[in-house]
Amino acid sequence: MQVVPQQFHDLAQGDIIPLSWGNRISFTKEWDDSVQFAQYNVSAYDGTDLYAPSEDDPINFWDYYKYDDYTKRLLSMEWTRTLDFPYSVSSAQADFVMNNTDSFFNPNSGSAIEDYILPKRPVRLLAGYAGNNLQQFVGITEKAPLLDDTAKTASFHGTDFLTEIFALSLTDIIAMQNVRTDEVLTAILSQFDIAPSSYVFAKARNVIPFVFFDVDKNAGNAIRELMQAEGGHLWIDENGVIRFETRLPEVESPVILLDDSNTVSLSQSGDIGIINQVKITSDVRTVCEFQKIKSNVSVYAKKTGTTENAFIIPANGSAVYNMDLDDPCLTVQAPIIGERTDGSWFTATTTTGASVSNVAVTGTVLHTNQYVTFLKNNNSFPVIIDQFELWGQPARIKNTIKYLAKDQDSIDKYELQALGGDEGITNNFFGSYNNCESFAQTIVDAYSDFNPTLEAEIIGDYSLQMGDVVALSARLNDDLYRITSVTTQVYPFNYKIKARRYNQRSWAKYDITVYNDPVDVLAP
Repeated sequence: MQVVPQQFHDLAQGDIIPLSWGNRISFTKEWDDSVQFAQYNVSAYDGTDLYAPSEDDPINFWDYYKYDDYTKRLLSMEWTRTLDFPYSVSSAQADFVMNNTDSFFNPNSGSAIEDYILPKRPVRLLAGYAGNNLQQFVGITEKAPLLDDTAKTASFHGTDFLTEIFALSLTDIIAMQNVRTDEVLTAILSQFDIAPSSYVFAKARNVIPFVFFDVDKNAGNAIRELMQAEGGHLWIDENGVIRFETRLPEVESPVILLDDSNTVSLSQSGDIGIINQVKITSDVRTVCEFQKIKSNVSVYAKKTGTTENAFIIPANGSAVYNMDLDDPCLTVQAPIIGERTDGSWFTATTTTGASVSNVAVTGTVLHTNQYVTFLKNNNSFPVIIDQFELWGQPARIKNTIKYLAKDQDSIDKYELQALGGDEGITNNFFGSYNNCESFAQTIVDAYSDFNPTLEAEIIGDYSLQMGDVVALSARLNDDLYRITSVTTQVYPFNYKIKARRYNQRSWAKYDITVYNDPVDVLAP
């Protein structure tokens, strides 16, 4: 729950609820007057001045744009946050409709923004009570507005910046060993120059022996794999900060009581919400010591002198030599010309078999299963790459974990309800048997009994956040629930949540918990 004065909660739960709202859009993407960019020979090193972006970059600079207030044109707005299970990622979507009677949002209308009615416009949505508004959504418009000439409206759809990040591709490889999930997330975000001040990450529980992401790997797919193995929660909050929480959080107290006084409707979803089997398959790779990892010998045969199918670099020319790898590698040493026994090397010959040395390596690229070497022949005659040997640190499969957790009583009662179907889930970032056990047992513990999602329309409190624990005292059940989805609409006012029963656990703590304590339990 967002931190607000008690008066805010009182207004939200009063007999008369004075709703208020607002939106701000930066169509022109002009910088706010207060923003100062660094200037050569003027700005102090490590000072407060920003470095101006080389290109349009709303993901990193959304808070520095000049926003115009379009609240008077607002007709309705809606925003939704939903937890993506089992990947533990939340995304936010927003829709809002504005009055367009004067064709203000039409291209070629003569309005001040006619040249800027384009996709990717930074937007903020606000809502509250009696003018005390909280920011509810930060993101960018997905497309140009949908114009309805009959209704005289302009409809906008927006997504949060996590959605934008998930659509990006990695610009460089990521090769890391013995790292936590939060450390890998940081490495991914750093490729997009996202400042550390833009995210807050908890210390993850999962330690991954080896991580390799290739260039052009989709960031969203990479993050989802990591988050599934972690079982935590990644989202962007109402103020545009990227947040990560690990699984097995501390005991949380309910932030609000939902009862007949503030619950308009309450129902159970059709999904019974049972998971009574979790099957995990995970290859665990271990980085080996520096060693020979691959050796190629040219088809050139000195005895016969044939050059058929040989790798030839033309005189004063360049070529790319590709070496397939049996395993991904943490590092590969760049080769040098000349045979040796302690590192990467290659040899070159003339087309008649005489050794030559004037061939240089101008660059290398490491991929998941390939090593690329860029070669330059500085001779006035063609040369053959005769032998090629690579040394580095391969990450080889140490073992394959196959872990199965199930609740037979639940299976007998509800039939088999397996996460990921009969095949289960395959994810090579679980890292260890203990993490597989922790993840699987946590899921089975939480989902093996009848535990449907509750869907409720409530007299809401705009300070509520997804993931909050709420106390329910109503006809269907009296218990604690964790919010998994929030949909808010203004106007007309409509506040809907989805929530699952919250299994309150108090995890044992070293030097605090009493041996055989009946309340505190060992974290799986």
